[in-house]
Amino acid sequence: MKDMFKQYDYNFTEQEYRHIWENALFIFDTNILLNLYRYQNSSRDEFIKILESLDDRIWIPHHVALEFKRNRLTTIRSRTNLLIEAKEAINKSQSTLATELNKLQIKKVHSPIDVDNIKEKFKSLGDELAKEIDNIISDQQKINESDPLEENIDTIFDNRVGSAAYTQEKIDALYKNAQAKYKLKISPGYLDEKKDEVCVDNQIVYQKKYADYLIWQQILDHVKEKKLKDIIFVTDDNKADWWLEVAVSYGNSQTKHRQPRPELLDDMYNHAEVKNFLMYDAEFFLKYSRDYLKASVSEETLQEAGETRILLNQSINNQAQRNLQAELYLRKMKGNIKLQRHNQSREFERYENYSSHNEQTIHCVECGNDTMIPENDSETGYRCVYCDNEYSDEIESDCTICGITWPSDDLRRVVWTDEGDVEIICPRCRRDPNYVKDD
Repeated sequence: MKDMFKQYDYNFTEQEYRHIWENALFIFDTNILLNLYRYQNSSRDEFIKILESLDDRIWIPHHVALEFKRNRLTTIRSRTNLLIEAKEAINKSQSTLATELNKLQIKKVHSPIDVDNIKEKFKSLGDELAKEIDNIISDQQKINESDPLEENIDTIFDNRVGSAAYTQEKIDALYKNAQAKYKLKISPGYLDEKKDEVCVDNQIVYQKKYADYLIWQQILDHVKEKKLKDIIFVTDDNKADWWLEVAVSYGNSQTKHRQPRPELLDDMYNHAEVKNFLMYDAEFFLKYSRDYLKASVSEETLQEAGETRILLNQSINNQAQRNLQAELYLRKMKGNIKLQRHNQSREFERYENYSSHNEQTIHCVECGNDTMIPENDSETGYRCVYCDNEYSDEIESDCTICGITWPSDDLRRVVWTDEGDVEIICPRCRRDPNYVKDD
């Protein structure tokens, strides 16, 4: 039975680990290459040496190469911007300290504290730190100058990039599959569903929300075509559509066991017919490179790789949260406009007909607002302008069997033909025991 459900068994012996590391093809995600720009020079050099030592056992999908080229300049700029923000924070702290000390009016109470000396020492320290940051900024890669790291990566992955033979028709077909899987929360990529950016390369239109799915499909296609049996994938993407985390207790302490999601293992073992698949983030890839590749990796490099991954994903999550808040705000504004127009329409009809309108605004139990208005394409005839909920105890509908009116929550929709014909059935007609006592 173990061989039938290998996607749920992510355990390897030491001998198996060693075999995989000695024979596997190493595949790298876009974030691994871009994070090299975020490392200190020493950490970057150690990583590059490992890539070079692997020689022809490294490979990246075409879409990883495309994303790297597209995002390289913004990554370089973001690092410089971070240093500029750090310098501004130092300058702001100097001004804040001076303001707060002045508020205390220490000189007027004849305190022994030398305020001017404190200000001068703090300014001297701030100026020194600002100068150090200026020196670091001057050493940063400039976006309008030649890029040695890019040239190095180009050389290392020369002839080790996946084919660009995907047509627009094939890309669109993959996107259609991805859309269906996203609805079912099937990995990878469904947590990127809200992304709406597009890019065009070689007359092919790519959608960012499907980037992870496309990269994964390109990996599967390559692995299956080459009949590879051992694969190691390295990614700094922390999202739950890549990783399965399980809390594990050891005595009084608790840690997390992390492994690829079963859907990914299922793809590798049952679709691509791989024998062994391992997935690491950059920190653990570097750590195990010391053990299995005899690579020289310092503790400082391991720490920086871990911190870079965490900070990058925090930044991504914060941006996603800001985007979500903006989306919710915009949606609420649109809902308010729609609700206002509906209410104005009701008032007009009351004036014209001298009677109350029978389609009133009703309460939404999902968001707690009186924001459900009539909608022709809704199953219940109503929809909330904020959250799109279509159900409420206040809505009544007729049973299509007996014709009696019931609250919509008591009715059940039953598809009874292959053509999708629906019956709306009340509790009595479906013989609900709470309403009908059988003889």
